[in-house]
Amino acid sequence: LIELIINKNSRYFFYKLKYNLSTISQAIEMQAIFKKEVEKLKLSKYDTFGSTWMNIGAIVLSVSKFNKLISRFYFRINGFDIFDDRRLGNYMPFQAINFKHASKVIVLSEMGKNHILRKDIFPNKLEVNYSGLYDRGLNTLIEQSEFTIVSCSGLIELKRVDLIVKALRHINSNLTWIHFGDGKNTHKMKQNL
Repeated sequence: LIELIINKNSRYFFYKLKYNLSTISQAIEMQAIFKKEVEKLKLSKYDTFGSTWMNIGAIVLSVSKFNKLISRFYFRINGFDIFDDRRLGNYMPFQAINFKHASKVIVLSEMGKNHILRKDIFPNKLEVNYSGLYDRGLNTLIEQSEFTIVSCSGLIELKRVDLIVKALRHINSNLTWIHFGDGKNTHKMKQNL
């Protein structure tokens, strides 16, 4: 019910009713598997659980918290799971329910946080963390003749990976760039290297 009250485009929930009911059913089935794993690993319901995106993983955690299997969880949001206009019907499915049950929602940008704040969905749960990770300090420096940079994303305009290519052109020392991911701009990116 909270989903339909908070979300301004909730009528799209009914337009995609079959899909949304299937997602709920899938989350309930996955929650049973999750419960077995929690028991097998002897985890406590008081441990903190997390989902990398607000997707089926977050829904499973929401169902698990609702059923008192776990007491707290968080999820990270960055792009497609923040901005409604990146979804069909400008509707973000299960956003309200996930926000309600989560202990914390980690937003990877100020822009994303501000967008969520305008929607006024549990604003007290938002925390900005640009990398989605916590600073553990610097690693021990290993003297090497070559520096390695690793990136991971889809190669689409939105991700702006071309800026990495432009920045690397200004480095005059030995380095290796490793990128995980591809997309419609893969060929164009390789041409610009």
